[in-house]
Amino acid sequence: MKQIVRLLVVLAVLWSAWWWGAGYMTRSAVSQWFATQADEGWQAEFSSISTTGYPIWHRTRIAYPTLADPQTGVAWRAIGWGWRAGPRSPPSNCWCFRKRRSGCLTSIRAWH
Repeated sequence: MKQIVRLLVVLAVLWSAWWWGAGYMTRSAVSQWFATQADEGWQAEFSSISTTGYPIWHRTRIAYPTLADPQTGVAWRAIGWGWRAGPRSPPSNCWCFRKRRSGCLTSIRAWH
């Protein structure tokens, strides 16, 4: 019985480390992408980035993202932009232009 408990504790620690590491890498990659766009002359900003959903889901949300290309004048802004991934479901991207969710993209062809 002690061996089973030890195994479960080890698995829980490994899973938690993986979950934290995956969330950290996602937040770092998004922050780096925004920084790269800013270095190329774009207005690329966001208020904050967070990851929630432990232990099953990874829900990453960017608060108040703004992207603007000064050369073309094309700009995009939202209240929030996020995506989630979890077991047995496809990843989805969602954005919000008002206080409610405005749309989600679950695959190339399916919008809901």
